[in-house]
Order: sequence, then structure tokens, then C-alpha cells
Amino acid sequence: FRKMKQNLIYLVEDDHLYANLVISFLKKKGYENIIHYANGTACLDNLYKLPELVILDYQLGDENGLDVLKKIKGYDPDIHVAFLSGQKQLNVAIDSLKYGSVDYIVKDEMAMPHLSEILQRLEKLNHAIQKNKRRKQLKKILASTVLIPSILGLTYYFFM
Repeated sequence: FRKMKQNLIYLVEDDHLYANLVISFLKKKGYENIIHYANGTACLDNLYKLPELVILDYQLGDENGLDVLKKIKGYDPDIHVAFLSGQKQLNVAIDSLKYGSVDYIVKDEMAMPHLSEILQRLEKLNHAIQKNKRRKQLKKILASTVLIPSILGLTYYFFM
């Protein structure tokens, strides 16, 4: 199965210095497929590439992160979005979760460990999803192998 470390991650952050810090952190964790966008519009224009995760700042200049989140979820509700923001207002964090964000991380000294926890949770979720898909595929295969002989048996019974 594909590990999330191979999947695409978008980082939407208008502070290039902070973006480089996050990208460096992600690469140290083994995530290589990262694209940085300085604004929400550029991120939204590239959703067709179907990122696994969008790490999203709240204050983006051209629009706020909640507006971008709503548009991402409208495009594909399966794209995971985590906020990484300097915005410390509780109502913003609550709204981000209400509209489908997996988490809201405040930019402080605990931001990178918190981001690491989110990535681990998404890895476990992806593993469970892949395991469930394999289980369903196996059930289909088993059902078809049981069904074919029984159909052949019925054919033999009715036409012989």
C-alpha cells in the first residue's frame, strides 16, 4: 500500500521564512512530495492534483483560511486539511474544525510536534483505509470463486 510519505502535501503559507521551516521539518520526517503556495488561490487552482493533506495558514492576504478550507472541502471532502496559524482566537479554531479541518495548530514552540502527531494519525488512517479496501477486494474475489462453481452446478442440474 502507498504510504502517506509518498503522497502530496500542500503547504499554504504566505510567510516564506516559516514555510521553509515547515518544509524542512516535513523533509526530516521523510515527506518529500511537498508543494508550497503563498496564497489560497494558487492552492485552490491546483486541487486537481489531489493532495493528501493541505497545511493551511489562516491569514493569507487574498482570503482567510476558512474560506479556502470550505472551497477545498467543496472540491473533495476527502482532502485532509490542518490549520497551522498564528491566529489564537478560539472561535476561528472551532470554526475550522466545524468546516472539516482535522486539527488547528497554533504557531508556537509546540507547533512542529503537534504537526508530527497529525501526520502519524493520517498515516494510521490511510493504513486502515487501505486494509479495508484490501479486505473488500478479497471478499469480492472469494464471493466470485464460490459463486462460479455454484452457477456451474445449477447449470449442470437444470440442463443435464
